Amino acid sequence: MAAALIVLSCLVFLGANGHLFDQLYEILVLNKPPPTIPMLNKSTPATVKMNFALTNVLEINTKEMYIDALAWLQLQWTDSRFSWDPELYGVDEIRLPQDVMWTPDIVLYNK
Repeated sequence: MAAALIVLSCLVFLGANGHLFDQLYEILVLNKPPPTIPMLNKSTPATVKMNFALTNVLEINTKEMYIDALAWLQLQWTDSRFSWDPELYGVDEIRLPQDVMWTPDIVLYNK
């Protein structure tokens, strides 16, 4: 009987959080304009932190002058338009579709 009460209370708690999660998702995604650069004002640029880790060198071809490698690229920036009070929604992290947020244009080139 105690196990049934625990399961039932967990389902009620998850149901309430699910409703709050849906509200948060609607606020963050459905009511937003198309993605634009996250700037507080026109004079403050967006700061993007970048980490690049070379994980594996597959081939070095000195004759044709190229390197074939695998790498991990991590980009981090703050977009205040996607912020909320975690206490209010019971969620401190959320995954959103990539097409709803701005992503920086990164180009790798040889010089």
